[in-house]
Amino acid sequence: ARDRAKSKPIAYVYVGFGQATSTALQTSLCALVPTLAQDFNIHLPISSDCEAESKFHSACPHLFRAFAVGLRQLDEQHPIPEETVEKYQGKERLMCQGSLAGAVEDVRHWAGEAAKEQKNVFMASEGLGALTLHQISYLKDVFSDFEMRVLILVSNPIDYWVNRFVTAKKWGSGSLSDALKKLTHYDPKQVGMDVLFEAVQFYAKVTPSQVYVASMEGMARADVSVQEVMLKDFFAIQDTEMLLSEKDTGFNKLLTSPAIPLDTFEMVNLMYQLLPHIYRHELPSSAKAAAMKDINEGVSQLKSSLGGLWKCRNAHSDFKGTIREFGFSLRRLKDISLLYFDVLLTEDDLNYYKLDLEVCHGDLAALKADDAKFHSFILDLDRVWIEWKSKTG
Repeated sequence: ARDRAKSKPIAYVYVGFGQATSTALQTSLCALVPTLAQDFNIHLPISSDCEAESKFHSACPHLFRAFAVGLRQLDEQHPIPEETVEKYQGKERLMCQGSLAGAVEDVRHWAGEAAKEQKNVFMASEGLGALTLHQISYLKDVFSDFEMRVLILVSNPIDYWVNRFVTAKKWGSGSLSDALKKLTHYDPKQVGMDVLFEAVQFYAKVTPSQVYVASMEGMARADVSVQEVMLKDFFAIQDTEMLLSEKDTGFNKLLTSPAIPLDTFEMVNLMYQLLPHIYRHELPSSAKAAAMKDINEGVSQLKSSLGGLWKCRNAHSDFKGTIREFGFSLRRLKDISLLYFDVLLTEDDLNYYKLDLEVCHGDLAALKADDAKFHSFILDLDRVWIEWKSKTG
């Protein structure tokens, strides 16, 4: 065993990807800056000048983002380190109120000081998932005084894509049922997984055997939150009860469902197809959480009004091949450790987790063909619409 006194401190690096609760995770961990530092020797790059809790909340995520942006500006011609990028002036410019200029040099200086005191450090950003191999090598050099460990969270490609589609498209911009058709055959680029696989392989090459890839669906199956995985499995903090119960940290169970429920998304799409000149652009671009309960209640009323014309089915079988190949592809990668991929894959096992994806749509042609039902539905729709507008503003 290595002499404990001579071992390097650890740099924990969380590599975020879209639809993997990255923002919620960063916010919740940033809120725990004082506790993590004092009780567990895990330090986030925040200056002691930022002791006010409100400053922790605002400065911490901004620093993560600025550092990632700084690295992404480096091309293959930049040496490691790059003097024109790093001209530390002895001021922690970024620690409280961020500036993209100087982010890399400030973090390098902060990390160097932390290493001298044997402090473990933490860095997180969605931007770290889009780095080239050269940029990841630069990241490794910034934390050269540390043993670097990397955590990457992944969602099943169907869940990832559904969340991305619904979040990006917002309201009434296309049928999910139609859009999902392109995911029935596995194509990493088509389902948005090519960048993920490239990043995992790049990090594994720079930090072999120190890259942990965790399944979002596996966590949900085990009924644990992303934060619990971060604290217990990544930071190796065994007693997390106090941390997970602290107020205002944003610690919640997994946020794997889309910001807009799928049946709501499809119902609004149906409304736009019926009367686009009335409904289009009237709903807020993204539903506010406070209004979603009322909006979902309205959707339930409209589904009842449609009766048998609102059809739903579990689309799980459509994507068996895609899900299965995604799981196999991850297990083929070398020098990584998989977390919460606890279902063994065999030739007979069609997926690495059980997908439950109910896809619904309204039979628009049949509705228009039934004058009485169409008139009744329009009246119900108008009533619900007025209620929605009064709640969403």
